[in-house]
Amino acid sequence: MPVQFGISLLPFTSSSDLQGQFIPWHRHYVTLYTNAPRDECAYDGPVIYWHWATDIDSGLPMNEWSVFDPAAGFGGDGVPGTYTLPPDPDNVGATASPSPEMLPPNLVYKGCVQDGPFANLTLHLGPGRLVTTRCLVRWFHSLWRRQLDGTAVGKVLASTSFEEFRVAIDQGKSELHGGGHPIIGGEIDRMWWLWQQADPERRLYEVSGPSSTNPNVADQTTLDNELRYPGSGDSRKIRDIIDTSLEPSCFTYDPL
Repeated sequence: MPVQFGISLLPFTSSSDLQGQFIPWHRHYVTLYTNAPRDECAYDGPVIYWHWATDIDSGLPMNEWSVFDPAAGFGGDGVPGTYTLPPDPDNVGATASPSPEMLPPNLVYKGCVQDGPFANLTLHLGPGRLVTTRCLVRWFHSLWRRQLDGTAVGKVLASTSFEEFRVAIDQGKSELHGGGHPIIGGEIDRMWWLWQQADPERRLYEVSGPSSTNPNVADQTTLDNELRYPGSGDSRKIRDIIDTSLEPSCFTYDPL
C-alpha cells in the first residue's frame, strides 16, 4: 500500500508546496490514505494524525516521545553507519543539501531504522525521485522544534484569511510545512480544519494563492481547480473535498 501513495506524492514534492491548491490536495490525500487500509486490511480505526506540539512542548528528547516507541509507535532513530547515499550527480534525489553546513548529508541520511514496525523494511523509491533499493532512513534532530511548538501552531491558527494561513504554513512565517512534512501530514490537515471551524460561514470554502509555480502563469486557485492523485485515486475538484463532513471524506477532527 505505501508504494502507491509515494508515487502519488512524488510529482508534487518539488512543484506544489507554494501553490494555493497544496493544502486542499493534502486533505484528500489523507482521505485516500485512511480509506486504503479500511478497504484492503479491514482497518476500522480513526483518521491518524500526530499532534506534534504536545510532544515538543513536553521538553522531552525525541527518542523519548511515545510516537517513536518501538513497540507502540513508529520506531526510533536511524542507526549511524547503516546507510550510504547512492550516486546522484544530477541531484534527482535532492540529496544535495541547500545548506550543507547546517544540514550535512551524513546527518540528514543518518542511518536505517532498526527497531519498531519499519525495521528491515525495503523501499524502492527515494531519496527524492531516485529509484533505489533501500531501508527507511531517519534522523532525529531539533532544528524545527520552534517552528512546530504550541506557540507556532497558535500563530498559524490566528490567521485571518486562507491566504495568510497557507503562507504561514508554506512560505516560512512559521515553516510548519517544512517541519511537518517529513513526519505526519494529517496534523497539517487538522490545523486547516480547526482554522475553518473557527468561522465556518466565511472560511469553509475559502481558497487562494497561485495555481502554478510558473511566474508567467497568473491564474489563481479556485474551488474548481482539479487535484490529481496519480497511482492512488481519481482526480477531484477542491470544492468536492473541502468539507470533511461530506463525501468522500466523512470525518471530523478532535478539537484542541
